[in-house]
Amino acid sequence: MLPLGFKFDVDAVLVGGVAHRKDCGHLPRTLPHDAVSVGAAGVHWAQRCPRECPECHPPFETMLSYQRERSVEAPVS
Repeated sequence: MLPLGFKFDVDAVLVGGVAHRKDCGHLPRTLPHDAVSVGAAGVHWAQRCPRECPECHPPFETMLSYQRERSVEAPVS
């Protein structure tokens, strides 16, 4: 299965498959070694869609494969 792309609109941290805003109060004080940081406008590639934190709801969208290919081939102006 190909990984899916998830583009975040804010700085986010993924812990145990759950996406949080960087400043979320539900984040543990000490992050586990497998935590992933994604900057605003950054893309996280995974086999499954991350769940949203029930408190902070970080906005993100799923990137489809054709969107990825177009963005690479699009002319820069």
